Amino acid sequence: MNIQKRVLISVDDFCPFQCKHCYTYQIERDVKRTIDQIVASIANEKFDIVYISQRSDSFADPAVGLELCEKVFQRYKCNILIITRNILDNNQYQRLLELNKIMTAQNKMLFWACSVIGMESANVSENTHLIPKTTERIKFLSKLKTSNIRTMLLIRPLFPSFIIPNSEIEKIVELAANSAHCIITGPLMVNDKILMRLNIGEKTLKYCNGDTEYLQGALAESMKYVDVSDEIAHLDKICNKLKVPLFKHSMPAINFLLGNT
Repeated sequence: MNIQKRVLISVDDFCPFQCKHCYTYQIERDVKRTIDQIVASIANEKFDIVYISQRSDSFADPAVGLELCEKVFQRYKCNILIITRNILDNNQYQRLLELNKIMTAQNKMLFWACSVIGMESANVSENTHLIPKTTERIKFLSKLKTSNIRTMLLIRPLFPSFIIPNSEIEKIVELAANSAHCIITGPLMVNDKILMRLNIGEKTLKYCNGDTEYLQGALAESMKYVDVSDEIAHLDKICNKLKVPLFKHSMPAINFLLGNT
């Protein structure tokens, strides 16, 4: 199996987690669709996998996210990637396992990608009173892996080390080395509104050319890519040391997991 085409969907609500780095703030939301309408919206698309990630964290309310995944699979019988900062309680977890069982029986795969940005410094962007702690997210990732769900850790966006120290990223990789099948990273992207929310002066940042591959369907305006090449090189060194595969994009990571897990 080789996955080549994807489509992204999510609930239409503004994400209640309100991470300051998020580039979906500026997307207008004139209509709130039902889950059935969201699922039907991709009926004319061609795809191998559906990403449950676009305008919002659909698992901010896990019951809603689970219903969306169940109805996507019921209609399209496709692979599914969930991207979230949240975790599930035991009942929700059992519901996810049942979906994974049904998908596996039909030779399709369920992927869970856990997003993190730091440890003690995560509050530079995350509203830590609204989101499970980084350690809790990684612990839940381990639980999923033991249940044969393909797990990814998204250290994305990767912040410059003067904002979130490399030592925190090292700690995250160490904690996740046995929980995540792989790690995906990518640079912080900013515009004027994001800089204002993060309270970061533009003159303190260096920029580089970027790739909008993982902004599909969610880019509201032109973004600048922050140069974190040194931080990525450091992360790559740590991942190599701990033998955790590192990717810069999700599709290569998915196809790696298809062939190696």
